[in-house]
Amino acid sequence: MVEPTYTRIVAYPNAWTPSTPGVVRGTPVPVVIGSKDDFPKYHGKLKGAIVMLGKPSKAASIFDPPGRRFTDEQLAQRDGAMDPGDPASYKAEEEEFKEFLEKPRAIMQFLKDEGIAALLEPSSRDDNVIEAAGIGYYLGTDPFFPAFVISKEQYGRILRILEKDVPVTLEISLATGREDSDG
Repeated sequence: MVEPTYTRIVAYPNAWTPSTPGVVRGTPVPVVIGSKDDFPKYHGKLKGAIVMLGKPSKAASIFDPPGRRFTDEQLAQRDGAMDPGDPASYKAEEEEFKEFLEKPRAIMQFLKDEGIAALLEPSSRDDNVIEAAGIGYYLGTDPFFPAFVISKEQYGRILRILEKDVPVTLEISLATGREDSDG
């Protein structure tokens, strides 16, 4: 972040993300897409933009101990459980997974069609832990644009600054390479 003050933002690229075309500089654009119905709200407004997709989840407070003992009554209830739960079959699980992938696939295609410069997403982990993964491998596509994961704390700070109508400028640069040979 170079404006309003310089701050080094730690961002990890998603696996297989392509390089940026040099340094990408711009004001990040917050985008929240819940479904395809939200696409018209952003249509024509994201060309060349650094898109901040989604809002970070709330940080978990650790006031209660992470582990607890079950009472004898709770154990007895679990002992009688016969139904392993959902999904009931492999086919049902496969259908559920296909439906689960359809939303992010449609969002990524929309962002590609809009011509965004880069994608920033918040990490799902707390305490400045960044968890990045491949953005396209499970969608069955090659990544369309550079995509990064930022800690939810830094991501949230940028969003809060933008919400106060304070100009924010980010500079992003990534040079990647790919080795396809087995040698």
